[in-house]
Amino acid sequence: KDVQHQLTDISDIVAAEAAFAALRTDGTVIAWGNPHFGGSIAGVEHQLRGIERIVASSAAFAAMDRSGRVVTWGYPMHGGDSSSVTKDLHDVQHIEATSYSFAALRSDQRVITWGDAAFGGDTQLELTSVKDLRATRSAFCALRRDGSVVGLGALDG
Repeated sequence: KDVQHQLTDISDIVAAEAAFAALRTDGTVIAWGNPHFGGSIAGVEHQLRGIERIVASSAAFAAMDRSGRVVTWGYPMHGGDSSSVTKDLHDVQHIEATSYSFAALRSDQRVITWGDAAFGGDTQLELTSVKDLRATRSAFCALRRDGSVVGLGALDG
């Protein structure tokens, strides 16, 4: 699909391994490339309004809107399917991505993860009192309010 004519008023661009997503200044999103790697927003396009930030894993994207809601698309095993945590993806303030998973930090200091558990996407984990969150290709690192640090995923690289 040719999107060149849509690529105007772009405020940010994000890349997965074989796809791109562009954030327009009006808060809408354009995606192109391999549809299996997030190059198609079919099925979620109507949800991609008021978007403020997009992050990418290797084959999926997560977009956060102004209200802190998150929309995902792309390869399901790399975080493109967040249906197991949809009810928890609200009031999000920050999102990070590893190669195969995503983590969202909510305003209540709770971290929500999804995607490949070996890369930090363990949806069963209860991680609270977090003030900052960062990612490498294979792991997340959460800085807690008490100054302690918790790692999620393949911490040895």
